[in-house]
Amino acid sequence: MKNYIKKLILEQVTKTKVICDNCGWSWNIKDGGKDLYKCHKCGHDNNPKKNLNESDPKVGTGKKPKDSDRRLYTDENPKDTVSVKFKTKQDIIDTLNKASFKSKSHQRQSQIINLIHQRLRVALERAKDPDVKRRLKIAFDYIESKKEQSKKKTQQMKEDVLNEKCWKGYTKKGMKTMFGKRYPNCVKKIKEEDYKGEHTAPSKDQGYSSMDNLYNAYGDDIYTSNAARYYGDGYPFDNIAIAIMQSARNKPNKLIKIYRAVPKDVNTINDGDWVTTTLQYAKGHGQSVLNNKFKIISKTVPAYTLYTDGNSIHEFGYNP
Repeated sequence: MKNYIKKLILEQVTKTKVICDNCGWSWNIKDGGKDLYKCHKCGHDNNPKKNLNESDPKVGTGKKPKDSDRRLYTDENPKDTVSVKFKTKQDIIDTLNKASFKSKSHQRQSQIINLIHQRLRVALERAKDPDVKRRLKIAFDYIESKKEQSKKKTQQMKEDVLNEKCWKGYTKKGMKTMFGKRYPNCVKKIKEEDYKGEHTAPSKDQGYSSMDNLYNAYGDDIYTSNAARYYGDGYPFDNIAIAIMQSARNKPNKLIKIYRAVPKDVNTINDGDWVTTTLQYAKGHGQSVLNNKFKIISKTVPAYTLYTDGNSIHEFGYNP
C-alpha cells in the first residue's frame, strides 16, 4: 500500500502543472518559483524525488528488478501500457475512449478499470478539500458503474461459452483449449451428473492470478488490513478467507486446504473444479446448489494451483 500511494503521488506532477496530493490545489510549473513543489495553499511538499523507490526503474524500460513493488499500475510490459487519468469524470471518459484502451482484450480492460477504481478510492479517502472530494466522488461513482458493467460483461462472456451445445449423447465436462481459445469439453454421458457449476473456473491458461500473487486481480489492497472490507462478500468468515490468501503471498508452494461440495457418489477434486478455502462457504454451496444432497470433500494443494478471476475471495479454480 505504501508504494501504491507513492506512485499515486508521482502522478500529480504533470508536464505543465503540479497538483497537490494533499488538498488538490494546482499551479503552473513556470510559476512555482524556487520551491517548485511546495503547495502555496496548505504547505505540503509534493517533490516526487522524495517519493521515489530506488528499486523501480525509469518508466518505459519494461524491467522489474528484484524487490520492486511495481505491479499492474506501471509498465512492466510497455506495449501493454495504457496511460490513465482520473482527476475528473471527463478524464476517465477520455481514458476509456483511447484507442490504446479499446484495442485491449476484455480481461485487460477490466484490469485497467479496476486499477482506476482502486486509485480513485484511495484519492477520495485522502482528499480533505470539500471541492476536491466532490469532484473525486463524481469520478468515483462513474468508474464504479463502469466496473459493474465490466463484471456483467465478463459473466455474459462466460455464459455464452457455456451455452455452446455438445453433440447428442455427449455432455459438457469442464473446458479445453484449442487453437488458443477455450471451448466446452464434450464427453460421453455417464451416470455422474455434471456438477461443475454455472460458470467456468479460472485457470492458468486463461491468464488469471494464482493465489501466491494476487496483485493483478485485486491490487495492493488485498494485502492490507482493509482487504475484507474492500473485497469481502459480507460473510462472517470473510476474514478467514483473506487471512489464507495473505498467508500465501509470494509463496507459490504454500500448502492450502481446499473444500468442495459434491454429490454423494463423487470422491475427488479434479483439474478445472471450483473450490473454496472456507468450509462454511462449501457447505452453503451444497445447501443451495445441490439441494442438501451433498458431502464435503477436501484436499491440500500448493497455492500456485489455485486461480481467481477477482470476483469472489471465496472462489478459486483448481488448476494443477
